[in-house]
Amino acid sequence: MSKNIVVINGHPDDESLCSSIADKYISGARNADHKVEYLCLRELKFDYMLHHGFRLPQDLEPDILRSQEKIRKADHVVFITPLWWGSMTGLLKCFMDRVLVNGFSQQYNPNTKKMDKLLKGKTASVIYTQSASKFATRFLLHDGFWHMFKNGSLRFCGFEKIKRCYFSKISKKSKNDIGNILIKIEKLGKNGF
Repeated sequence: MSKNIVVINGHPDDESLCSSIADKYISGARNADHKVEYLCLRELKFDYMLHHGFRLPQDLEPDILRSQEKIRKADHVVFITPLWWGSMTGLLKCFMDRVLVNGFSQQYNPNTKKMDKLLKGKTASVIYTQSASKFATRFLLHDGFWHMFKNGSLRFCGFEKIKRCYFSKISKKSKNDIGNILIKIEKLGKNGF
């Protein structure tokens, strides 16, 4: 079944493995007749700073408004990032802060006294790379990035069926290993993972 997919690349370098991952995912998805929109964050123009936190609203730039519209129309959203210092890139974090705002992704309901999740029904995948081992990330760092991103961000906004695919010890991978990673990514795109 064909999906409307948005791919969000949070790496600031166009020659990164994450950029190759985005390209392969998109290629696989389009070859399987999924409709794909691509948000390459390094190409978007927006203020990275929340000047008043969430205390006061901040004007949304055209690229942020277009990004929200693409996410609103999507069935599935794919986030791609390296892990730096145990978390996503600053670029992806700033984008999330500016896009997932009250009224778009969630909204307080005075009748129920709870937050309404406005992105219900959407699924997500998080694809990330890291230099650390899986053991270090999962057991020493308690999988902090994954739990925060999945529960603190995506589930809070209503995303369901949130999956991940990650690759560890990237700096030690051979060209053959990287080639195998990209083959796997293309298959994930084909399957709309």
